[in-house]
Amino acid sequence: MSFGKETDLASGNVRMQLLRLCVPVTIGMLMQNLYAIVDLYWVGRLGPNAIAAVAISGVFFFVFFSIAQIIGVGALALVARSIGQGKPENGVLTIRNSSFASALVGVMLSIAGFVYAREIIVMLGGKGEVILLGEQFFKPFAIGFFFQMMLFPLTAAMRGTGDMRTPMNLMVITNALNFVLDPLLIYGWGPFPKWGVAGAGIATTLSTGIAAGYAYYALAAGKSNLTVRIGKHFRPDWSIIFLVIRIGAPSGVQFGFLSLSIMMLMKAVAGYGMESVAAFGACNRLLSIAFIPMMGIGAAVSAIVGQSLGAGKPHRVIAANRAGIVMAVVGSGIIAAAFALFPDFFMGFFTKSGKVLALSRDFLRISFIHEMFLAVAVIYNSTFSGAGDNISSMIAAVIRSLLLIALGFTLPGMWRLGINGVWLSFPISSFIGMFLVGYMFRLGRWKTHMNKYDDMIDSQGI
Repeated sequence: MSFGKETDLASGNVRMQLLRLCVPVTIGMLMQNLYAIVDLYWVGRLGPNAIAAVAISGVFFFVFFSIAQIIGVGALALVARSIGQGKPENGVLTIRNSSFASALVGVMLSIAGFVYAREIIVMLGGKGEVILLGEQFFKPFAIGFFFQMMLFPLTAAMRGTGDMRTPMNLMVITNALNFVLDPLLIYGWGPFPKWGVAGAGIATTLSTGIAAGYAYYALAAGKSNLTVRIGKHFRPDWSIIFLVIRIGAPSGVQFGFLSLSIMMLMKAVAGYGMESVAAFGACNRLLSIAFIPMMGIGAAVSAIVGQSLGAGKPHRVIAANRAGIVMAVVGSGIIAAAFALFPDFFMGFFTKSGKVLALSRDFLRISFIHEMFLAVAVIYNSTFSGAGDNISSMIAAVIRSLLLIALGFTLPGMWRLGINGVWLSFPISSFIGMFLVGYMFRLGRWKTHMNKYDDMIDSQGI
């Protein structure tokens, strides 16, 4: 069985293709999530305030992610469709122009994050020493936004061609570098300077920069399914860039509202003290592992959906969606169940604080149900993304995010729930979001959504 590198996803056994494709994606995303977990592991030895500082900084990453999603999702949809239609040259131009747009946005995000680091930490609820530590971590961390922006369209496009292996290799190499650099720069081991919490941000940025460089090399050297060279004679085609943004914008709005909801809930949690912030942040980092199987399977579903619709085979989309839901619920459910059953064991890697551990137990147990509903919704969203129809999933996600905020601020005052009311807002809003996105999938608008763009692309002579 060959894992992770296939060009034709418009034919063959859907379940086997999902399995072959999702394995390297899942490994790659595990490596990517280990970034945050490794940071928190080493920073956790500096105390609860250091954990809270990194946790608050991590919340802003959702804002960055929502912007990166616009270009990444648009690029994946167009590249996958071009491969399914037998027009790889369209995919090459999409990648080149998406990379150019990402570079521009990345520069602006890095500058803004560096300049306004302190204001961002305060806005997200940082207090006292957490503000100082958060600023120390966030400034070097923000510089890495440029490299992250460069990676998003490249890895998304690779997956659209059916190459899941190269993005996996990128994440393995990068995480290995971060794992080595973190203790060296945080604690000043050997000849390295002792930068404390700032060292974690520097380590992440350095390793991400190396990953971005390798990604460009892999495409230019033909180590992926497409060979892409920017070249000194490259001229941006704004019609392609705006088309990528037009397709990916609903996904960006979707994650933007998710960012808003998480930031608002972080402020709600901060009202219960910095130990609560530490528990919330550490639990979310831990739960990101349960998120990995559904995202890995979702990436495989998106690639199959895009190529299948490009080849005029919508029946394969339904088969991929159903198989993906089953796989995601089982995979993520097993991990979430382990966290719910043994919360102290897993949280013990990050903190020994009795109060933080007590708060984490309830959150992890409640989150088990939340992860089940979320897994189903993620596969539906991935199906829409592959089809280029991100409006449907955006509507459901916006409703879910607004409901999450409303519940997060109202439930704590009901029946004396306190902070557990914040925790309960997650599974309740996820259930409603899952129901909405499933209903929209059954409407079938996704089957023809991208047809209107085909003539537009061909008329431009791409």
